Amino acid sequence: MFYGWYVVFAGLLLAAYSEWTTFYGFTAFVQPVADTFGWSYAQIALATSFRSLVSGTLSPFIGMGVDRWSPKITALTGVIILGAGYFFFSKITSLGTLYLSVILIGIGGGLCHVVPTTTVVRWFRKNVGKAIAILSLSTGLGGLLLPVLVRMIDSYGWQQALVILAIGICVLGIPISFIFRSQPEDYGLLPDGQKQQDLIADSGAAVHDFSLSVREALKTRAFWQMGVAFMLRFPAIMGVLTHIMPYLSSLGVDKATASTVVMIIPLASVGGQLPFGWMADNFQKKYIIASGMMLTVVSMLLFWLIDGSSFWMMVLFAIIFGLGISGFFPLRAPLLRDYFGRGRFATISGLNQLFPMIGTFVGPPLAGWIFDSTGDYGSAWLILGATVVMGVILMLTMPSPSKSPAAPKEAGIETRPRFS
Repeated sequence: MFYGWYVVFAGLLLAAYSEWTTFYGFTAFVQPVADTFGWSYAQIALATSFRSLVSGTLSPFIGMGVDRWSPKITALTGVIILGAGYFFFSKITSLGTLYLSVILIGIGGGLCHVVPTTTVVRWFRKNVGKAIAILSLSTGLGGLLLPVLVRMIDSYGWQQALVILAIGICVLGIPISFIFRSQPEDYGLLPDGQKQQDLIADSGAAVHDFSLSVREALKTRAFWQMGVAFMLRFPAIMGVLTHIMPYLSSLGVDKATASTVVMIIPLASVGGQLPFGWMADNFQKKYIIASGMMLTVVSMLLFWLIDGSSFWMMVLFAIIFGLGISGFFPLRAPLLRDYFGRGRFATISGLNQLFPMIGTFVGPPLAGWIFDSTGDYGSAWLILGATVVMGVILMLTMPSPSKSPAAPKEAGIETRPRFS
């Protein structure tokens, strides 16, 4: 089997653990931490913003590290820092220590998330959408395990659950880190496992080396418009994922039902990943991403309409919200690759990640502040849904790759990129 698929599945396991405990899992800690220390939801949710701020701010540097150093070393570093963050979280005594622990989790989680994605992009070209779609199943798998985390917290307490998580990431993540390899060219292969001489013989085409430098990428309209569109999407996503259990609790929904609703989100996301990945390899990705963002808008309206009495309304929201998530994560990396190539992909992707970071920083504390001020989350969902609509407009009006300065001028076969 082409070694790139080993990289994909190693990344899937590593990212799934990280997503389980940080992306979806933090909402399970909000109420227990509030009960222990008496802090407000807004104060606790601000920790998510700090995590996203640190993770996003460091993304360009993480990307440069992946472009220059071995992905196994950067992944191993992320595993160790993430484990330390979980352990420190279990020992917090103040808001300051909470924020510091979550910052560590943000650094470690950022490494564990960026390394698999940027490495997989180097190993695939024709099948990059499918490969990233499989890797993106980590988000759904992480969510599916949320009830396990809730049960752990109920059985052992939230502090002991965090110690277990710290041990688990080290036991799983350290061996996985050694599976990552930089690029297929180091093994005499091209992306997708094809050999360069076979491609030339079959096609008769000249080899074209397509790769923008970081400076060239920053000069394109597509880079900035794409980034702002992503930024406008994330306040809604992270606002919901951080506050969904407290919100449903405020509507009188019991914890078991709320956990079930949350679990449906990743189920729907998993169901949509591969179809969206297939579409990424066959259609213009900006339209597919825009359709996923529109699903998010519809789900925010449904979230606003929930009154706690209709389980099926909550299920419908969770399905549409999950599909909206699956319409983004498998397509972001292939979209960036279409515009900017793969030579400096990790660095360019890291710079682009600064935009979603701003969105994730705003969403959770805004929703928490609205609830703390009014005693109701309703207006928060309408405001956050409106920001996604603006992102849809930007995505639809973005120049196509064929008309972008990032597109190659000649058709050809992509081979090892220049690292200038």
